[in-house]
Amino acid sequence: MSIKICLDAGHYGKYNRSPVVPKYYESDMVWKLHLLQKKYLESYGIQVITTRSSQAKDRQLYDRGAAAKGCNLFISDHSNACATESVDRPVAIVTLNGKATVLGRQLADVVKEIMGTNDAPSTYTKAGNKGTDWYGVLRGAAAVGVGGIILEHSFHTNTRAANWLLDDNNLDRLAKAEAECIAAYYGLTQQTRPSDETPAPDEGLLEVDGNFGPATIRETQRFLDSVVDAVVSGQPIQNKKYLYSAIEPMWEFISSGKCTGSDMVERLQHFIGATEDRYFGPESVEALQIFLKNKGYYTGKIDKSMGPETVKAWQRYLNEH
Repeated sequence: MSIKICLDAGHYGKYNRSPVVPKYYESDMVWKLHLLQKKYLESYGIQVITTRSSQAKDRQLYDRGAAAKGCNLFISDHSNACATESVDRPVAIVTLNGKATVLGRQLADVVKEIMGTNDAPSTYTKAGNKGTDWYGVLRGAAAVGVGGIILEHSFHTNTRAANWLLDDNNLDRLAKAEAECIAAYYGLTQQTRPSDETPAPDEGLLEVDGNFGPATIRETQRFLDSVVDAVVSGQPIQNKKYLYSAIEPMWEFISSGKCTGSDMVERLQHFIGATEDRYFGPESVEALQIFLKNKGYYTGKIDKSMGPETVKAWQRYLNEH
């Protein structure tokens, strides 16, 4: 079964600051979360598209939902807000067409379990005056025949919830559990060696998709004359939060014990002028962004975060060299 999902980071820029935890911005959380969801969903063989290529860019609500045309599902990630600080529950708002009601309820249950919210989750629909979905993103998704979910990850007006969502390790657990729930809904199992199914790069150019997965790893290894096995081994877990577009299990993150590092990483560090320690952390990402910007392939911020735009720039560089 071929499944395609459209993920929407619910807000852009610096938006919806928590009134109780000033460090928390909803826009920052959902951007990180939807990239993690994408990574884990793709490990099940699910094709994933996103509504925006950059956190800094906005897009009309209806258009974001309509971007799901041809998909099986649309999900817009959020955290909620209200005037009562104690409210702490997940909410799934689903399209009136009924195509996402069951999954919305299941995902809300998963969020409660992983976040440990104090209140029970809720799932509901909301219609506008014309009998269509009230919320623009859901109206757009329904207009192209897709079931949609606005998934509220509790309330950032709740101190406990906002602090929980600030922890990148928690977001990783959350995204992984949500992807598992979605995959189970569609009857999919995780692909333990997706690299075996990826065409060799000499069969054509790399797809410029922003994912540092098996095909991009393999072509990077070929380019750098490293061992070609489509695996980036021995990376410390603390670097994972800077590598949003690194696709597991081909990127091996070690949570305990000695990390051996990667020959490919060491060669890449040498190539871009970074410290050659075999671990791809924020300084190496920064060096890669500067290298690609100087070569005219990258136009984004030098932010030490290997997101889709940084990887797309590297993919374009590899395709032309």
